[in-house]
Amino acid sequence: MTAATTRSCTSIVLGNATIPSSLDESSLSTVCRVALWTDAQPPQDGTNLDIYVKADEFATVWNSPMHLSSFSTFSHVQIHVQGNFTPDIASTLQTSLLLAGLVATGERKATDTVTVQAQKRAPDVRMQAKPLWTTTTTPPVLDENSLLESDLLAPPPALSAVATKGDDCGGREPCADCTCGRKDGNVLLEQQPQAVPASSCGKCGLGDAFRCASCPYLGKPAFKAGEEHLVLDLQDDL
Repeated sequence: MTAATTRSCTSIVLGNATIPSSLDESSLSTVCRVALWTDAQPPQDGTNLDIYVKADEFATVWNSPMHLSSFSTFSHVQIHVQGNFTPDIASTLQTSLLLAGLVATGERKATDTVTVQAQKRAPDVRMQAKPLWTTTTTPPVLDENSLLESDLLAPPPALSAVATKGDDCGGREPCADCTCGRKDGNVLLEQQPQAVPASSCGKCGLGDAFRCASCPYLGKPAFKAGEEHLVLDLQDDL
């Protein structure tokens, strides 16, 4: 048998398959005979591939269903099975064609040979469709300031303008719904401690034993001079 590794074969004869009368193995360099299917080396170029195999040797010589995918340059493949074409052979060939990206287009039956014809799958038309729109143009850049109203972009009024605008209600009582803060200021003024009564005897800070009956500090603890207001402000937090 002639090794297929040194020849560019477009017709491969597997095992003891019969060479068709139209082919002369000794004179045509494109015909190669190999013992096993994996011994066949894919050529660099070619569009049509013919494979010849005997049915009773198929299970042995067709030893790799994936090997057909190595012949990626061929767009049309014909596999000639000589002898009894069984369902097992058909299933194995279908798997090989599927893995190689080929689809069976038909079968041709002769006296003692069944030829399975296959070709490359047609490209998906949907994948070649043009896009509905293109993005070649650059979208316009929006100015964020243009999205705001003009009065929102105006600078805040000066403090002097706010102070001189309208009545500041400085000469009258605060309004019932006062929002300027004058009413809160008056409340704080009212809560300030009243004037501390002066001691006439000078002994109020010594305690109740030295205080008279009308002493304003009666019942209060003793204190040092100058701490009278602290004593008067004593309150229970509870």
